[in-house]
Amino acid sequence: MKLRRILLPSTAGLLLAATFATAAPLSKNPGATLIVPYFEVDLDEPDGRSTLVSVGNAGEPVVAHATLWTDRGVPVYAWDIYLGENALVTYNLRDIVVYGNVAPTSAPASFGGCGSPVATPALPAADLALLQKQLTGQRLGNGTCDGEPRQDLTLASGSITIDTVNDCRTGAGQRYPTDAGYFNTSSPRASARKVLWGDFTLVDPAENFAQGYEAHALGLAASLNTYAAFGRWPADTSVARESLNEIYTCSGARFLLDGPFDARTSLFVYTPPPIRLGDNECIAEEAYHVWDFQVFDEDGRGAGAEIKLSAYRTSARFEVGDDIPTSFEPSGYVELETAIRVPGGVNPVPHTFPNQHLLLGAIQASGRFAVGISGDPMSIGSCYNGPN
Repeated sequence: MKLRRILLPSTAGLLLAATFATAAPLSKNPGATLIVPYFEVDLDEPDGRSTLVSVGNAGEPVVAHATLWTDRGVPVYAWDIYLGENALVTYNLRDIVVYGNVAPTSAPASFGGCGSPVATPALPAADLALLQKQLTGQRLGNGTCDGEPRQDLTLASGSITIDTVNDCRTGAGQRYPTDAGYFNTSSPRASARKVLWGDFTLVDPAENFAQGYEAHALGLAASLNTYAAFGRWPADTSVARESLNEIYTCSGARFLLDGPFDARTSLFVYTPPPIRLGDNECIAEEAYHVWDFQVFDEDGRGAGAEIKLSAYRTSARFEVGDDIPTSFEPSGYVELETAIRVPGGVNPVPHTFPNQHLLLGAIQASGRFAVGISGDPMSIGSCYNGPN
């Protein structure tokens, strides 16, 4: 197993050093879109949790466009990245979410309408405060919430997509993937070039833990008229990012809990933003995503109550034993099935249709060691019970 040591400064002068083993990959080939299914940043502690995100270019020079999404799938911040041939850039999300700064990249002045450097203005204090509210599910001035309300307002969380695009844009010219024309026009901003690869690392310096994963790569696909289509953004309903075999409607991940290693296991879930977003109510009356967890022991016997979570959320972190109770320890696996809940069903129960997701796990042991794992596919016949 190959070990890597990284040493990255943040704008606060903090040096983050972590030695970790590379996790099993989510995808093998470059893509036109990278998905970082979950990130978190501690807003209060300079040595608290943060996320390192790297994006690389496997081809000729390209412009990429990164978007931060809340855990309810609302895009809230974006920036452009120039990547030269075989180039790589790494971001500490603390710099963006806590300090409002994005490190610039250097580009030829004539490339894609980019300036040199490709720079994003620092966020004004008011805009930075708004971003932090959005990423912590706080009520906004109009009484709505862009993120899932939570008690802990110190931990910002969400997901990231990074697309290949045809040009650089600034100010009002910036677009989110949800904007009309980003994908589906005669001259879309998004490109179909499959050259991006990358990874992300969840870092907790205070606890001496780090888990690394490969970002998931997708290509461009058209006319995926199914609820299971992955990466369909609401404004462009006839265009979506393609589905890959590594993305499942039913998957499982093993866990360790307590035992001789004093272990604990975190699960990270990501489902794409729904075709139809709600009106951002802080307490939603209708939830479009259904996450169905079931815990099993190592002999495949159910060992815990079935946990069904309905929410607008598209990304979340759960702790096995706390958020997902189990009646035994120290090991077993958790099965996850995800669906989209569509109002207006029969009598008047809504229909649910299978929906794809990514499932990742992080096992921490002895207060010193951590490993990242990817969820594995489960049989649809044994996991999914059909629309209800």
